[in-house]
Parts: sequence; structure tokens; C-alpha cells
Amino acid sequence: MELRRIAVELDLFLKMTDDVAQSEQLFELLSAFALNFDCPWIAYGPLASERAFKPNREGSVVMWNYPAEWQERYSRMGYAKIDPLIKKGRKEAGPFRWSEVYTDENITEDGRRVLDEAAIGTILGRSRNTIDFHLKNVMRKLDATSRTVAVVKALNLGIIEPP
Repeated sequence: MELRRIAVELDLFLKMTDDVAQSEQLFELLSAFALNFDCPWIAYGPLASERAFKPNREGSVVMWNYPAEWQERYSRMGYAKIDPLIKKGRKEAGPFRWSEVYTDENITEDGRRVLDEAAIGTILGRSRNTIDFHLKNVMRKLDATSRTVAVVKALNLGIIEPP
């Protein structure tokens, strides 16, 4: 993306938010701003694992526009405790993309799983159960013991191509 365009978009965003007092309004503007950079989903809130993504907790302002099904799963599974995006956000100020976090050598297997599940469900618009059903069938057909083994076998057989 052209640096000049980024500067213009940022300047416009800052001017639009200058007089905004309500966090909901600010989040709407931030969401629109993010769309300019092909980021349809964003999250805003504290980066403490106990408070992250629990909007009803007193004193915390957490907003995210991810699909409802993903939000429910994320909360139910306690992903905030292992989310590599939250860990990165604690270390660095400013925006970042999943691809920057996903390639980090320090991300655990659980952290990668969080990213994989979010990406798969979001891209395909499918539920977790549907994805698991198809992945289990693929794993069975490839005689794979895990998703990783299935991917490696699929790559070696030429079924899928590396990104």
C-alpha cells in the first residue's frame, strides 16, 4: 500500500475522531478505517488476559466485530489466555496483522490453533462443527494423526500447494 495513501487515511481518521466522546462511535470509525486496509474484523480493549474479551466486566471497554459464533467460541474456550494477538499487543503498541503474529517463532501450537480456527471459519463462513467434520474425514483418508500431519501429507501428495 502506498505510504501517501496511508498518511491521508490516518489524517482523515484522526480528524474524524477528534471530537468523539463515545467509545461506540469511536469503534465504528475505527472499523471503517480498518476496512480501508482490508481488515474487516477488529478488536479493541485492554490486553490483560483476565479482562480481555469479557465486555460485561465493570470498568473495561471491550469491543469487537467478529462473527457472533466465533466470539462465543473464543469466550467459551478461554482463548484469551493463549491468544498470540493479545500477547503481541502487550509487547508492542500499534496495529499489526495476523500474518505478522502467525509467523512468530514464539507462538505455541495452541496459539496457532486459535488463528487457524478463526481463519478457517471466517473464510469459509462455516461453523466449527462443519469444519471439524470435514477435517476428520480428510485426516482419516490420509491416515493422519493430526491436522498438521494431514497438511504435510497433502502438500507432499500435491493435493494442496504451499501459500
